[in-house]
Amino acid sequence: MKLRQAKPSFLSEMPLDILHLVSHQMLALGPFSNTILLQILGLLSPRELLSLARTNRGFRQTLLADNARPIWKSARMRWPGGSPDCPPDVSEARWADLLFGDAKCDMQGCKFEDVPVNFTLRRRVCEACMAKHLVSDRVSKRNFPYYDKSILALIPSGNAGCRSQFWGRKKSKYYWDADIHNMSKQVTVYREDIRLGKVGAEDAFLSFKSARTAYVKYAIEHAQVCLKWWEEQERLRREQVRLRIEARENGIFERFEELGYERQDFKYLDSDVLTVDAELTENDWHEVRATLEPFIMTNRTKRLERDRRALLMRRRRVVNQVCTAFKITLPPLQWPTFPPLHELYQMEGFLVLINDPSSDELEPHRCAHVLEALPSFIAARRDNIRSILLEKLPPNLVAQTASASTDTISDPLSLATATFQCSGPSWSHYRHWILPTLSDVLAFLSNPPHWHLPGHAHVARDMFEFSEAGHDAVVSLLTLLGLDVRTTTPGELDKLDARFICMRCPANINEVGSKFHDVFDWRQCIQHYIVSKGIDDHATPEWMLLDANSTRLVKMQSDLGWDWSCAHCFIHSEKTVHLYRVFTHVQRTHNVPEPAEGVDFFNAKPHKHQFRSPVAFEMNLQGGSS
Repeated sequence: MKLRQAKPSFLSEMPLDILHLVSHQMLALGPFSNTILLQILGLLSPRELLSLARTNRGFRQTLLADNARPIWKSARMRWPGGSPDCPPDVSEARWADLLFGDAKCDMQGCKFEDVPVNFTLRRRVCEACMAKHLVSDRVSKRNFPYYDKSILALIPSGNAGCRSQFWGRKKSKYYWDADIHNMSKQVTVYREDIRLGKVGAEDAFLSFKSARTAYVKYAIEHAQVCLKWWEEQERLRREQVRLRIEARENGIFERFEELGYERQDFKYLDSDVLTVDAELTENDWHEVRATLEPFIMTNRTKRLERDRRALLMRRRRVVNQVCTAFKITLPPLQWPTFPPLHELYQMEGFLVLINDPSSDELEPHRCAHVLEALPSFIAARRDNIRSILLEKLPPNLVAQTASASTDTISDPLSLATATFQCSGPSWSHYRHWILPTLSDVLAFLSNPPHWHLPGHAHVARDMFEFSEAGHDAVVSLLTLLGLDVRTTTPGELDKLDARFICMRCPANINEVGSKFHDVFDWRQCIQHYIVSKGIDDHATPEWMLLDANSTRLVKMQSDLGWDWSCAHCFIHSEKTVHLYRVFTHVQRTHNVPEPAEGVDFFNAKPHKHQFRSPVAFEMNLQGGSS
């Protein structure tokens, strides 16, 4: 509740020689001999009068004289927003000191500052002095055993009319000890007159108590008015302080702007030099600059980095858009092996456009020359991965392909027996991913199963290895189907779409005794064997081929998945759909009565198919399906 002490505006403009002359005249003429000077002093504010009264004895005598009361009142009434009326039992000078004076404790010897005014007690007292001098009505008899407690009704309590300024129980009232002593003396005089039988003594006592009761009521009501005024003054003071600090802050920021910094670099600065309630001087500016400039430079650096990252992100979006548009122009069957975006960002042409040191936005037409080189990049990428995988194939598998009596199969990486799996400590979490043929590896690298798995072509050398177990599983399936291991491709197995049961796994028996077996397609068989190979009874793969009727029943229960796309148009280029929807779309839109997989529709994520749950099919291996 401390009011800010304003600097005297009138005295600050008065020449020092005139002020000294007036001071000497006041000492010579006395407190009542200069009416003109009193009129001049009447132009001052309450705080200026208080400061002047402390200048010397002459000013003090003049301003504390009875005829100076109008000066104080006039100065108080001119205060912005007015001020509470002066109580009749308080002098104007004292009232001005309470409202506008230094916020120091009134008690002699106390050095506490920033002390609020208790308007009921008409005192400015710190908490320590209150603890010494305030007396609760509940213990007053103990503190003052010779005083009548009824006199407390004639004294304003210190916490009456105030808002949470005092401690103690809510029902207690607190009184100033000196007020109790003074009231006790006055009451004792009246009672002594009554005891001596003086005429009118009782009426005088009753009149005194009535006047004191009215005064207590007035003091409480007046204190509430004063408190509201004080709170409003505090609000105005805080607002003025805020405006001054804001003006100083703006002045500081303008100086930094003149140095080339931007206003957005000043955001969220937190420093004591920005909360000083004082005008910005040249000396202050040097201190402020030394304090704030390192933080502003840091903010600017971070802002430029954020802006740069945002610009690079926008440029990548443009690359994404043009590459997606280019992808749609390719045959849909090539979409699954289209390079991932983060690999295209590293393509030399796109890398130059994205990392251009200028602040220019990337326009799509600037990517045209890079798109012209994109087919060559895709072909080189495919050849690079193919070379890496060929090095990992065992020599005997390459030799078998070369000895095959067919002209259609010349690439060993296109055979179903060319199975690869993730390897190495960095990819151990994905060691069960089985990828038959080069196409599956390309699809895996183009659409990794997890965002944190890199899909760049260069990781193929460390990421994949030839899977002996996967090769054995495929050979066992081809042998069961009567197909040539030297020429059979995954496409042929997909077209055959047979279903198998692992003869190494026991049947699952439900609560009613029915036997269920897990049924797999050929890709799921490979993955199942890789996972189960460590078990003793799965040392070698052994399968049973379901008959046509059982296969048809299993397919009716199968989850066909949502990774399918049309091979005739780009309607499913952004988001793959369920096989049934693609099948229906091809029939109705492209007039194909019997759509074929790999020709009319395709699985955009074939490498994920192996992790679909197998179908639990009820059957008796002795007597067929039930």
